[in-house]
Amino acid sequence: MIADLTALLPVWGPWLVGAMAFLSCMMVPVPTSAVLVAAGALTGTGHLDMGLIWVGAVLGASAGDAAAFLLARRMRLG
Repeated sequence: MIADLTALLPVWGPWLVGAMAFLSCMMVPVPTSAVLVAAGALTGTGHLDMGLIWVGAVLGASAGDAAAFLLARRMRLG
């Protein structure tokens, strides 16, 4: 799974990082750390734009955190 995701990273970089951050905040077991490390490596070599990766990660994590909060609130878990 990790190899497939890292192969998609040069094409779908910010979108993939955002989706992984979102799913991670929703407590779905996905290899977010591995994708973030690979994105950092590709950013360092100039294959990805750091600003876009940062925006994707921040927006994905923020949306996932808000969605998890609202879901838990609706289910009265917190």
